[in-house]
Amino acid sequence: MVVSSLRTMASSGAGVVVATHDEWVRDQCDEVVTVDDFVPAATVDA
Repeated sequence: MVVSSLRTMASSGAGVVVATHDEWVRDQCDEVVTVDDFVPAATVDA
């Protein structure tokens, strides 16, 4: 439900940033940035 609301907001033009350890939530994102030790390690377009 929260992810659905965030997707609706993003579709309306809002910038949405999510920090999660949940793989399902991660898989719902359009873009994923992996951070190791506070340094971006990889960017993956979903």
